[in-house]
Amino acid sequence: MATYLRKIVDEKVISQIAISENDWNLDSQLKILEAWLVDNCDVDLDHGDWVADIGFEPRPDVVVAGYTVSTKLMSLFLAFLSLLSEISPCTIYSE
Repeated sequence: MATYLRKIVDEKVISQIAISENDWNLDSQLKILEAWLVDNCDVDLDHGDWVADIGFEPRPDVVVAGYTVSTKLMSLFLAFLSLLSEISPCTIYSE
């Protein structure tokens, strides 16, 4: 397991979308997830609770633990969650 979007109903996974299956680097996972959300902005994630399930290994070559989630990725999540209902995820970052 690496990165999946999973739909949860009654505490059970009823649907999942594989985003990346064999990459365990969190920095890379976040970039892959961001790119997937941009490329698949028309996917309907509105109905039900969705979880971004990201599996990763700690980075052995760093002194400070932590990762940066880009504002682009946060905006995409908000749009997909319909918290910015007047903004389509497809129009947030069209590149």
